[in-house]
Amino acid sequence: MTIHRIYIHFLFIIIGNTISAQSMGIKTASPQTVLDVNGSVAFREGTAINLTFSVNDDVTIDTMSFYRVTGATAAFSITGFTGGQSGRILTIINNTSYTMTLSHLTSSSAANQINTGMGTNVTITTGGTASFIYNSSISKWLTTAIMTNSGLSNWSTSGNAGTTAGTNFIGTTDAQDFVAKANTTEGIRLATSGNVGINTTLPNVKLDVDGGIAFRPLTSISVTTNNQAVTVGNYSFLRISSNGATSSRIITLSSGLQDGQLLFILVSASGLNGIQITDTATCNMAGNVSLQDGDTITLIWDNSAWHELARSNN
Repeated sequence: MTIHRIYIHFLFIIIGNTISAQSMGIKTASPQTVLDVNGSVAFREGTAINLTFSVNDDVTIDTMSFYRVTGATAAFSITGFTGGQSGRILTIINNTSYTMTLSHLTSSSAANQINTGMGTNVTITTGGTASFIYNSSISKWLTTAIMTNSGLSNWSTSGNAGTTAGTNFIGTTDAQDFVAKANTTEGIRLATSGNVGINTTLPNVKLDVDGGIAFRPLTSISVTTNNQAVTVGNYSFLRISSNGATSSRIITLSSGLQDGQLLFILVSASGLNGIQITDTATCNMAGNVSLQDGDTITLIWDNSAWHELARSNN
């Protein structure tokens, strides 16, 4: 053991710490890792990073791990930092009055660039912070956490609180489609045109579905009395049964919830002598509609009444 090592070992014993050939403990006599601290750790703040330009490449940092960003007089971006060493940790806080953008893999020298981990740029509002770790294998600063003054900007897999609709969103900020996948297979695509595709990568209308569509039925409506009111609610498929009745029954449908709401009705009433949908203010049928067992009818809600689109008699 060298003189320097004896001295360091003696010093650590005096201040209540332990050092060995494999690990070092601070305020612990039995360190379990290479550095085992029984207490808090503080990173002293370095000299503030003073930025004045809209795009800041290869921003210079010294040996510290925590910095305030100051000086900007308008929205600005950072594309990378100098001083990257494997495993180095860096945290910055936006201490300006303007939005700070972390640019993804642009402008700075290749070894100084930021990889946001999201494939796109990330914006940080006043008071927000960003943390990084440098990976020497890919020679990039990797974003490990983003905090805004309203909370975490990354979306949690268990949900987020404190969000504002329209301000916080899941999606893209450039001219790229937003894709949702399950088991690496694309299921939904929101195109830059605003069209939504299900099982298609090229949606041509507002909702473009490559496959079947199913409307789950409201629990079967059992017509037990005459002149019975049936509540449609937010469903588009009603199955009407007779509950063993044999005489003709009359029903009245409730209003629709939204113009354009479709309603498919199937009569499943073996032995029943017909179902009649009344011609009322909410059912503009130009006369009562009579349906027998197995018959179907398709209606659409428009403004203030259900209108018949199609009918099939079994």
